[in-house]
Amino acid sequence: MGQVRSGAKTYSFVPTYPVDGKRGLRSLHILLAEDDQELRELIASSLRMAGHRVTEVADTDAMEAELVIAGLPEADPLDLAISDIRMPGKHGTTGMDVLARLRDCLECPPFLFMTAFSEPEVVQRARDLGAIGLIDKPFSMRALLAIVNQHSGWFHD
Repeated sequence: MGQVRSGAKTYSFVPTYPVDGKRGLRSLHILLAEDDQELRELIASSLRMAGHRVTEVADTDAMEAELVIAGLPEADPLDLAISDIRMPGKHGTTGMDVLARLRDCLECPPFLFMTAFSEPEVVQRARDLGAIGLIDKPFSMRALLAIVNQHSGWFHD
């Protein structure tokens, strides 16, 4: 069992997937875009405990910059982007707007969106953009890791 500290809170976390680098596991480089610092730190800590490398950003401007940098030939490519939909950024840009703008000019990683506002139009737009999924807030770290690990090809007994 591990401890994940986020702000003043400490959460217990039991990894449900192997994290020892054995059994053919694949570590992902994940871009995590979330403006709520406490939630971002909790998610990032959980992903790191599960063996993934995480680049954290707090707004759509930084997210866009990281996606462009990751697309450079000498850069460490991103395997997955996990993004809140509604975040601060220029001109009210959302995580989906960033994906829509960049997906035709860059090789963007697969996107998993997080939202507290999953209206049918939001779900449909995520599908239209080719997102691998949309997870409703609040969610458990176990649910998020299950999606990430399914994408990475990880498995458990």
